[in-house]
Amino acid sequence: MSPLKKNIVTLLTLLFLIGAIATAFTLFTIQGEFIENSTTIAPSDLAPLQPVFNKLYAVTGITLLIATLTLLLYSNK
Repeated sequence: MSPLKKNIVTLLTLLFLIGAIATAFTLFTIQGEFIENSTTIAPSDLAPLQPVFNKLYAVTGITLLIATLTLLLYSNK
């Protein structure tokens, strides 16, 4: 594996670990965010929660993308 590719794999692995921690933190705090943004959970109350869901989707999606890129680069060594 070339030094540049090895550095990229290392960086992506580090970003994956950071993303996994961010995902765990987001999932851990989501209940509190529900309580802060809505006093009751009903269909009409889901609109204010959309930013919370968007944050969860973004963090999870980016983490999975980084993991996928890392695996693809590592498998082509």
